[in-house]
Amino acid sequence: MDELSKDPELAPGLVKLLSEKLTETRRALGESRRTNAGLQAELNELREASAELAGRMSEERDAGEQEDLEQEVVRLHQELAERTAQWEDVCQENESMGAELDELRQQRLTTRTSEDLDGDVKPLTSCLARLCPAKDDIRRLQEEIENLEEHHAQGILASDEAMVKLRAELDKTAVKRDKYKAKLQSAKEKLILLAEAAEAENAARSLADGSGPASPHDLQLPEEETTSDDDQIQSYECRLDPNICPQRLPKDVAALSTAADVLFWPGRTIYPYGAGSDARLLASTMVCDTTTTPFCWKPSNHRLRKRVGTTRELFYLAAPKDVRYLGAYRCVLVRAYTKDEFRQLQKQVKDDIIDHAVLGGACVASRLTDDDRDSICKAYISGDVEVEFTHLVFDKVNRQYLDALVKYKVEFQVPDSPAVPAEKRKFSQTIPEIKSTSSKKARA
Repeated sequence: MDELSKDPELAPGLVKLLSEKLTETRRALGESRRTNAGLQAELNELREASAELAGRMSEERDAGEQEDLEQEVVRLHQELAERTAQWEDVCQENESMGAELDELRQQRLTTRTSEDLDGDVKPLTSCLARLCPAKDDIRRLQEEIENLEEHHAQGILASDEAMVKLRAELDKTAVKRDKYKAKLQSAKEKLILLAEAAEAENAARSLADGSGPASPHDLQLPEEETTSDDDQIQSYECRLDPNICPQRLPKDVAALSTAADVLFWPGRTIYPYGAGSDARLLASTMVCDTTTTPFCWKPSNHRLRKRVGTTRELFYLAAPKDVRYLGAYRCVLVRAYTKDEFRQLQKQVKDDIIDHAVLGGACVASRLTDDDRDSICKAYISGDVEVEFTHLVFDKVNRQYLDALVKYKVEFQVPDSPAVPAEKRKFSQTIPEIKSTSSKKARA
């Protein structure tokens, strides 16, 4: 400074030196800004990666480690904000120093004191003193970011391993599920075979005993579907002349009925359901006209849905000249079989549905070929035509009404017909044999 005051010609050299220092300072400041932007971008990426890692490892990561990581990120963010504020201060000081240098250039031809030169150099010295600690802070932040990235990579590796284990467990569960489905399907098929075998056995037994075709309530169910002795429901046989429709019974007999109406359903489309206490009455929503090519379907306009909520005395045409009284049943619902349910129906049930779905009845259906029956059956399987059923729940049997029916049938006997013993004139009242043990006792 003494030499500068003695020799004013040294001022241009000092200005040049200060300009170079200012250029270096600006360059360092630019690098600091770029480093700051890079650190900010890396910090944002680290935040996103940490958030993704927290979402994927939310169930497996320790809550304490997650909280520490979040606190560390917050601390880094605060430190970065402080350093950014410091760099902004440096930038402002740099701008003020640039203004002072401009003034120095204008005054370089004049002689200045050492105090003025000290005042010009002091901001530059302060700026350089502040940049050195900032570089150390940047280096430390980079090391911390590298540590966090390494921790993040370890977390991703642990997450992938856990995902592999979960997928292996899921595959094992799927294999077990398929095995259970196969076992369930096998059990259903066995149950259907048992039901068909029991039905065939009962039919053969009834033919061997000479009792005629069996009614639906004479069918034996598999032992898996039977109920206890207390839950067995009595059913009765009361054979009437089919020429006398139950709707035309005398008023004194019909008045004893507790049902809202008499339901007479010819054909073979009533089947026991459950443990013998329920029954199902089937009807097709469409009738098939077999005189056309291809077959034409027309609405059947049946009235099953109007019977819901009523209790009816149910008669059943089991065979020619064999009208049987099944008891009082309550119609609880009407719905259609699904395609899968129709596939699971027994062949006898499907044949009965086809017999009643053909225009002209069973007489026309008997002349159909197997291919014709298959085409009609495919219409039900594809869902183009539906089969609705009324679910009938056994309500009660009016014993007085049943006795009146029996008495009316006895009185209706033709006078000049051959004498019939009293034991044969009276109609049996039987309980359906549900269990195989009771059927063996009956045959014995």
